This record gives sequence, structure tokens and C-alpha cells, in this order.
Amino acid sequence: MRLTLERMMKKSGIDDVDIFHQMGAVDAYLQVKQTQGKNVDQKLLWMFAGAIEGCHWTLLNESHKSVLLQQLEQKKQHFKPPRGAEQHPCDFI
Repeated sequence: MRLTLERMMKKSGIDDVDIFHQMGAVDAYLQVKQTQGKNVDQKLLWMFAGAIEGCHWTLLNESHKSVLLQQLEQKKQHFKPPRGAEQHPCDFI
């Protein structure tokens, strides 16, 4: 991953690769989106998934992306922001 993404993850509390792998692409995406807000789009989810799978995000097949989107929609409904973080209702578009 690019250094910029690693810095975003670090600022979001994802301090190392093991934590990133344990969290998975969807949870890492939600956590980064919570702290980075509008600067984050769906492409970041693909990048995280590609990093976990060990391939470039453009090589992820459509069925894998579809599963990730389903997981994302399910987790958005139950996602709780970190304590003390303010959440705007439009943050999860």
C-alpha cells in the first residue's frame, strides 16, 4: 500500500499489519472512514481487500467485491464509532 494509506490507517488506530489483517478490509475501511470522513471512497475498500489478498485492487473479481459490499452494508448498520467520536448521519453514504 501507499504511504498515504498507511498514515491514514495509523491515524485511525490501526497500528500494524497484524491488526489490519485481523480486522479485515471492511472493518478497517469503516474505521478509516470514521476518522477521515469525506476523503474516503469505496476504492479504499478495494485497496484494503487487495492488500489482504496480496494482489492489486484492480485484480479483485466482481464476486469478491460484491461480497465486500454486502458485508459493508451489514456492518454499517451495527457500526459504533469509537468513544468520543462524533458521528454525522451523512457520514455513511
